[in-house]
Amino acid sequence: EGYKRKFCLVMYPEGTRASERKLAESREFAAGRGMPAFKHVLVPRVKGLAATLDCLRSEIDAVVDITVGYTERWPNGHVRPSIADLLLRRGKVWPLHLHVRVLPVAEVPSGEEEVAAWTLRLFAEKDVLLEGFSRDGRFPGPVMVLPPPSVWLAVLRAGGYMSAAVAMLAVSSMAARTALHVLRTISGSKL
Repeated sequence: EGYKRKFCLVMYPEGTRASERKLAESREFAAGRGMPAFKHVLVPRVKGLAATLDCLRSEIDAVVDITVGYTERWPNGHVRPSIADLLLRRGKVWPLHLHVRVLPVAEVPSGEEEVAAWTLRLFAEKDVLLEGFSRDGRFPGPVMVLPPPSVWLAVLRAGGYMSAAVAMLAVSSMAARTALHVLRTISGSKL
């Protein structure tokens, strides 16, 4: 009693990595349901997020909203680093741009419909952020440059041999840890 657990739960409401095919399917899905059609993000899936918020609301202080931007691309437009880039191109430092917002849980709605509407608004904002990022190569606001963490360390922590999906999760978790480091540095908080 009186003990608050420290944890970080990472969720990806898009459910998968974005590709041109998945973005087109997402726009078609949105059009059929009268939802906004996004250019850079997929329509989020909110049932798991809503259920998690309902169960953990009393245990969490905030939702950390992270938008990731990549400046490097293959000639065909696909984002770099790819899984192959991360696993085969040792010594290459891949720039990772994060736009981070801390949203107090008191400002996060409850109930599946309310969370769905709130999440769609967040993703509309993310789409605008990513449009600006694709134009300017940076997110708005202050910039903090951190030394790059080792991708291989993330791979080893995740078990060494992984499928592409698990490797992406390890890298994405690394991005979340980097974002939390930024937040701790900026705020002096013990998130």
